[in-house]
Amino acid sequence: MARMKVFALMVLSLLALAGCSAFFGFNAFSTLDTPPALDASKYEVAGGLVALQTDLSSATVIAQLIADPTATAAIEKYLHDTYLTSAGGITTPDQQQAATLYCTLQLQTTQAAALVNNVVSALVGGTQTTSGIQDLLKSLLPPAAFASQQVFSDMVDALNASSAVYAGMGAGIVDVNGNGKIDPGEGVAPGTNVGEIGQNAIVAYTLAVVWSQMTSVAPGQEDTQLFLLATDPTSASGAAQALAMPDPQNAASSNNSASAATYITTNLAGIQKLLDCAGLTLPASL
Repeated sequence: MARMKVFALMVLSLLALAGCSAFFGFNAFSTLDTPPALDASKYEVAGGLVALQTDLSSATVIAQLIADPTATAAIEKYLHDTYLTSAGGITTPDQQQAATLYCTLQLQTTQAAALVNNVVSALVGGTQTTSGIQDLLKSLLPPAAFASQQVFSDMVDALNASSAVYAGMGAGIVDVNGNGKIDPGEGVAPGTNVGEIGQNAIVAYTLAVVWSQMTSVAPGQEDTQLFLLATDPTSASGAAQALAMPDPQNAASSNNSASAATYITTNLAGIQKLLDCAGLTLPASL
């Protein structure tokens, strides 16, 4: 409970950084008329990153992307292959902007965006404490995420992809001030919304750790077993039902499966640097 209070205070700080509208003012799944097809190629030219950033603030464009997963995948692939695969990491302003846009696309075109809103809303309201993986899934995930196995898997895939990119973005942040730590706002382009990026990274990383926890007992069936835990727990495997909530802060924790420990070892340092840049702290659990 004490850890949850700490996280709630952290989220309140985050709200001050990013503004409440960043979390609650936009509903990507509101009822809209079928939008026209989107020309994804317009983002693959000079000025494309700026154009995409502008367009992603539009509910109409988000609706177009949701309605056209092929176009969405093409934009994500372009961002990933052009900006996010450099051997030198994600370090330049363009790479950082592309990383942010890539994750925004992943989250806003699936139920992951609603999950982020749910987490922030519950914790700011002081109503959220989770006692295990099943409890976390049932209490925090939006009901629409359980419409089908495919909808659930799309959300989980988006969280996993975003977590990896956020970790890479954090790993590329440089200690410009030379004081041995990353200060809030350090190492990113002026105007970067580090508060929003940080809150997205917390949720994406934590759920990715939960997913990796399942790998040890259900490799290749992580989505299915997590979906069953939330919707029909008696149908999940006994090993899945027995899994402890992992500790995303400590790879060596006895709560973590081998696969979760490996994931944390690989990604925690980058996530922590990104959160330091945002002035936030990673909670031990949601």
